[in-house]
Amino acid sequence: MLQIAFDIGGTFTDFAVCDTRDGRVQIWKVPTSLAPADAVMASLQERVRGVLHATTIATNAILERKGSRTALITTRGFRDILLIGRQKRYDTNNLHLDKPVPLVARADIVEITERCGPDGAVLTPLDEAEAVALADRIAEGGYDAVAVVLLHAYANAAHEQRLAEILAARAPGVGVALSSVISPKFREYERTSTTVANAYIQPLVSSYLRSLGGSLDALGIGAGISVMQSNGGLVSSELA
Repeated sequence: MLQIAFDIGGTFTDFAVCDTRDGRVQIWKVPTSLAPADAVMASLQERVRGVLHATTIATNAILERKGSRTALITTRGFRDILLIGRQKRYDTNNLHLDKPVPLVARADIVEITERCGPDGAVLTPLDEAEAVALADRIAEGGYDAVAVVLLHAYANAAHEQRLAEILAARAPGVGVALSSVISPKFREYERTSTTVANAYIQPLVSSYLRSLGGSLDALGIGAGISVMQSNGGLVSSELA
């Protein structure tokens, strides 16, 4: 049986094929096509048992600011967490330091009335009427994805989960990323920036993996796709 791994870069797509019967490995590369999946499919000429896939598509989308139009929902009073960031300066002596521009503009950040304490206690219940209005606003605003980052959601995810239900009902075509799922840890800026990055690339990566999976199926390659993570591990394309 054969196993194949490929890594799509901005210029070349690299392939490695291993024959599991004798351990022989073959390596080659082809130019990356405008539609990244096309270069892959042009090089897959035989049936393989496993498809292991690495890609910089998500990274490049963030670096080149070519991700999806994304909104951010925060607890009322915490609209500027993403813009303020942390006080750390990566160049202490630069008095004219410009921090990187956030992936979400301030105009795309909206607040909702609710609040939980650090112990998870509900201090202010979620305003469901506001939630419905926000979901309608996002549905009508042409957004592809929305990040939901509520104060202390790592301790109590109920409000985020309820917002996800309302968004699914009122804005069914919009991808939703919850901080309580993506990064359920304290420190508001880190949790917010991580969740926003996830939402920003989620529609792009989902569309790409569905397209690639469909192309493999059309060629009769029934092997599932395993996607490489930054930690070196592999996950299924569905989980990715």
